[in-house]
Amino acid sequence: MVPKDGGKSSNVKNHPAIQRRILSAFKGIPSEKEESAAQRVLEAVLNKIESPIESRTVETLIAETANPQSLTDPAYGVIAARVELSRLYKETESTFSAAMENASAILSKDFMDLVQRHACELDDIIDIDRDAYFSFLALRSLRRTYLLRTGSRIFERPQYLFLRVALDIHGSDIDAVYDTYNLLSRFRFMFASPTYFNAGTRKNQLSSCYLLPARREDDIFATLSTTADISRGGGGIGMGIQSIPAKGSVTNGIERRGIVPVLKMFDTAVDVIDQGVNKRPSAIAAYIEPWHAEIFNFVRMRRSKGADSDRTTRLFYGLWVNDLFMQRVENDREWTLFCPNDVPLLVDLYQEDFNRAYERYEVENLGRGTVRARELWSEIITSLIETGGPYVLFKDAVNGKSNQSHNGTITHANLCTEIVQYSNLAETAVCSLASVVLPTFVRSDGVFDYTALEEVVRHIAFSLNRLIQRSSYPDGSTEYSAKRHRAIGIGVQGLADALLMMGLPFDSDEAMEFNAYVAECIYFAALDESCELVRLFGVYPEFKGSQTSNGILQFDYWDGVMFSGRYDWGKLRRKIIKGVCNSLVTAYMPTAGTTTITGCSESTEPFAGMIYTRSVLSGQFPVINRHLVRKLQKEDLWSEIMRDTIIANGGSIQDIESIPAEIRRLFKTVWEVDPRDVVRAAAARGPFICQSQSMSLYFEAPSVSQVSSVLFQSWKAGLKTGIYYLRTRPASNPLPITLPVGLWGKVTGAGEMHEDAPVCAACSG
Repeated sequence: MVPKDGGKSSNVKNHPAIQRRILSAFKGIPSEKEESAAQRVLEAVLNKIESPIESRTVETLIAETANPQSLTDPAYGVIAARVELSRLYKETESTFSAAMENASAILSKDFMDLVQRHACELDDIIDIDRDAYFSFLALRSLRRTYLLRTGSRIFERPQYLFLRVALDIHGSDIDAVYDTYNLLSRFRFMFASPTYFNAGTRKNQLSSCYLLPARREDDIFATLSTTADISRGGGGIGMGIQSIPAKGSVTNGIERRGIVPVLKMFDTAVDVIDQGVNKRPSAIAAYIEPWHAEIFNFVRMRRSKGADSDRTTRLFYGLWVNDLFMQRVENDREWTLFCPNDVPLLVDLYQEDFNRAYERYEVENLGRGTVRARELWSEIITSLIETGGPYVLFKDAVNGKSNQSHNGTITHANLCTEIVQYSNLAETAVCSLASVVLPTFVRSDGVFDYTALEEVVRHIAFSLNRLIQRSSYPDGSTEYSAKRHRAIGIGVQGLADALLMMGLPFDSDEAMEFNAYVAECIYFAALDESCELVRLFGVYPEFKGSQTSNGILQFDYWDGVMFSGRYDWGKLRRKIIKGVCNSLVTAYMPTAGTTTITGCSESTEPFAGMIYTRSVLSGQFPVINRHLVRKLQKEDLWSEIMRDTIIANGGSIQDIESIPAEIRRLFKTVWEVDPRDVVRAAAARGPFICQSQSMSLYFEAPSVSQVSSVLFQSWKAGLKTGIYYLRTRPASNPLPITLPVGLWGKVTGAGEMHEDAPVCAACSG
């Protein structure tokens, strides 16, 4: 619906007009609460109005005043969302087709042809009532980042976003468009953020993750150009730099300056790319191996100590760690550092081949220096504690368990550590992502619906294959790779919600089993559907010689696999050797962006807190665990006093003895779940994840020995990602937002989660 006054807003001076607007928003609230609640919001709004303001500003003020009071009563959050949605509706058209016509200047001709040809059918698909599913935080995030807009003019409602994506992926296949829209709008699954950003636009770059090859220094400007093209479409980038010669090396008579100037150049480029182009900050992760002669410089690049000329602030860093290094750390042996010019084979070798070559180079005295392996390991962990990085991935586990091992050696991961694919100078690896919203599969009786999950995963596999076909790509090398390997990554979000709804503590043995069973279901359904989809998309071109072509599955590389007994894996083995249309099907990504939309816990992580603030690009918002409120209300324990007690306890309920022990065990935060149990859960899932997992670890006040112990646990468990980010809890959290009188002061220290902290919007599925 467009504004009745053509976009011009009248001044609001009289209190009754504001009161009527507030009362209309409170319609449906229990009668005994309605009047007092509305009066509370009215008084707070009037206190903020110092002079006549526009009516559109009044609605914003009402929503922003009501939402923080959701910490007192969740009903206020509903009111804030209603008002925010009403404001959005006044700015947008009442039908999908009309909204797209208004936005046609930024949409592709092919997309608009589809809209015009199927306008009536598409308008009928929209179920506008589903917009009521969104929280105030979700609506603000959608407005700021996801919905189509030019400048301050916004074109879309949330339901239009989902239909735009479905239509761009499936084109004139209206049945598939409807099915995809229906699943998205019911929060059964989410695509990654770039798919929402770009669907239907003139550059519909729908894929999420890109892995640039490990180039030499002479090729670095070509890499820089490619990263700019990818970043402008919202893609996240991982690149290998282990082939760049060490400082002081001489190549063709030229003395090389090493990795630091190269990294500084990319760090500056990120700022340039971001100037008005992206909906999210550009993000690049650089990977190196621990034998590189400049490994100490690399590890220290984000540390606060040292000269600015030796540090960067925007790039992220990852280590591609081999088993030999871990063994030498464990046995307290020496470690030799090399320039890649002198040992060019090491980048492309792994497992025993790497070990033999490395030890031969040591015997030949090709090293640039020798250190105690534990000295370097301590430096890595110190950097992790101080800065949250570098990422740590295990090269031998990645390559030894990869279905792309016949193509060549995988030399690095993506920005968020869950995508591990082969790339070379002719092809930039690409992956398209989606995440299943797990709590939507928990029935009202607390039983998980594996049958429904399987059906949705099959549809996701179909949709992602369509996406690969219909997406545009930054350049020829990315399109070539995307269509030769057809790699997809299906992951999850809301694991903590699902466990809680089933009454399973996050760290329980039953939860570990559930982790495995869900991952098994997703892997089976995705792989089996990939076989079925051969009839539509064909066998992917690089299938011959792959592990799959020999009937080898991911879990064949793992010990202690937990099977549910639901699936006929023997039959699937016989089926896959005839061909599949995807080289890879599962990857567990971070989901910070899309969980803002669905309201779920992030990815496979425990809850951030019971009461905390969430910082996103559109602002800071109070978040309260709705499951906890319902549980305590059922036990007649919820009150403002209880809320304040939780806030005083830093967003935790573990020391509140009036809450029964079984409830406290269910509602542990990321800071209260032992990191070893997080690794244990990842290991339970691992046998069914053919790529990897974005596994962050949380420590209250970590020591080097604690972090080392957990990383060794990850390595010995066979995980491919040892750690994504290491998060430490800040001593306090100043929260510069207006809550009800005195409440933000109480929330200070209750916990804070930042979407604009180093997380990957590109992977956020």
